[in-house]
Amino acid sequence: MKLIYYIILRITLALTLILTVWAIFFYVTMIDEVNDEVDDALEDYSETIIIRALAGEELPSKTNGSNNQYYMMEVSKEYAESREDIQYKDSMVYIEEKRRDRTGTYSYYYTL
Repeated sequence: MKLIYYIILRITLALTLILTVWAIFFYVTMIDEVNDEVDDALEDYSETIIIRALAGEELPSKTNGSNNQYYMMEVSKEYAESREDIQYKDSMVYIEEKRRDRTGTYSYYYTL
C-alpha cells in the first residue's frame, strides 16, 4: 500500500470518529436546548393564564386546536403543598381538528 493511501485512510478514520462524536454532542445539545425553550415558553404561558385568572380577565380558549391546552381547578392548601409546583410530561395527543388524510381518517399525532 502506498504511503499516500495509508495517510488518507488514517485521516479518514480520524475525521469520521471526530465528526461522529461532534454529531452526537450537537444532537444532545440541541435536544436539550429545544426542551429548555419549550419548558420556558410553557412556564410563561401558565404564568400568564394564572395572572389573568386571578385578575378576573378573559382567559385564552382552553382547546384552540393547538398543543396549548390547560385545565384549572381549585384545590385545597394541603394538596397544593404536597405537589410539585411545576410538572412536565411527554405524551401523544390526538387532535381531531387538524386535518384528514386522503382516506378521510384523522391521522395527526403530536408529542407534547
